[in-house]
Amino acid sequence: MYERVIREVMRADDLRSYLNETVLREVWGLPFLPRDVRQSWEQRFPDLRLAA
Repeated sequence: MYERVIREVMRADDLRSYLNETVLREVWGLPFLPRDVRQSWEQRFPDLRLAA
């Protein structure tokens, strides 16, 4: 579900509704995401890079 939300959600409010910060860190290395999407998230949230 996290992969789909990250790839398809259009509004920040939806991200807040569907994603849990702790869970996202735990599973960050698992979702198949386009390189630019993953890099964008890791630039915005550097702790994700460390979690991977």
